[in-house]
Amino acid sequence: MTTVEVRTAGFHVYRRVGTESYRLPLAQEPLEETSAIDAAVQQGVTACYVVRAAASVDPPVESAASNEACVEVRDIEPPAAPTGTAVLPRERGLEVLWTPSPEDDLGGYRVYREAPGEPRGRVAEVEAARSAWLDTTARPGIVYQYDVTAFDRAGNESPKAPAVEASLP
Repeated sequence: MTTVEVRTAGFHVYRRVGTESYRLPLAQEPLEETSAIDAAVQQGVTACYVVRAAASVDPPVESAASNEACVEVRDIEPPAAPTGTAVLPRERGLEVLWTPSPEDDLGGYRVYREAPGEPRGRVAEVEAARSAWLDTTARPGIVYQYDVTAFDRAGNESPKAPAVEASLP
C-alpha cells in the first residue's frame, strides 16, 4: 500500500481580481517554491496577489499577508508569421499572397516592400479575413521584394515571413 504524503507547511498564494476580496488559496496544499504561475487569470484584467506562510493546514495556521502585488495581465506574445508567401504578376500590378496565420486573436497582416534605392517600408495593412493584396503602384522592370507579417488584436507583430521578389514585365 502506497501512502501519499500531504504537504502541510509552505506558502499559500491568494488572488483577487478587481474589487473582489481574497478568498481561498490558489492551491489546496501549501507551495514549497517561492514563486508560482497563475495561468487561470484572463487577459485584460488586473490581478492582485498576497502570500501567507502556512505552518499547518489542519487546523489552518498562517502568517499575516505579505504586501499586495498587482499586475495587469495582457497579451505580449506575437502571432505566428504567415507562410507560403508568393507574388504573381497581374494586369493591374503585383499580387502578394500568403498562407493565413492560424491565430485565434489575429488582427490582420502588414505587407512590406523594398525596391532598389528605396528603404523597406509598409505598403499595406490587410484585414485578418484576407490573404492577398494587390500592389497597384508596382512599375514594370523594377524588382520588388515583399515580406508579410501578422499582427494580433493586442498589437503584437510576428516576425516577417521570408521575403519574395517579383517584377512586372
